[in-house]
Amino acid sequence: MRFCPQCGGRNHLNHNQLAMQCQDCRTLHYPRIFPCIIVAVRKGQQILLAQHNRHAGGMYTVIAGFLEVGETLETCVAREVEEETGIKVGNIRYFGSQPWAFPSSMMMAFLADYESGEIKPDYTELKDAQWFDTKELPLVAPEGTIARALIHATVDAASAEK
Repeated sequence: MRFCPQCGGRNHLNHNQLAMQCQDCRTLHYPRIFPCIIVAVRKGQQILLAQHNRHAGGMYTVIAGFLEVGETLETCVAREVEEETGIKVGNIRYFGSQPWAFPSSMMMAFLADYESGEIKPDYTELKDAQWFDTKELPLVAPEGTIARALIHATVDAASAEK
């Protein structure tokens, strides 16, 4: 924020904290962080992957979405998967997190197991969604992303069970 929402004064970077500070009223303004979930869903030796409308080049990745007010992270995981793919999930467990610069998000990653349902992609958000055998994956999210780490963890878990 360039200007203070309290008094209208000019904000400047506070070098002691990750915040802007008003030069007039001295109020500190911290950046807003938008919480979102990202989840890999597994069904036996398969992983649920989706192709999002914003991804070019045929890349598939796991399901993600933003937390709603008053919602737990686990409820958000179940809701997002069902809204985007029609699949119900269970055994939702925390995996890790990664800051995501656009749009100022904190991605909280989860693993989940398939419970029921047939894939019915929400084509307003997805181009496609499919179950893929963990040994025959399409082009997936790049290394260094939490999405790729989730995919690796799912593939490793499936391999360990064989």
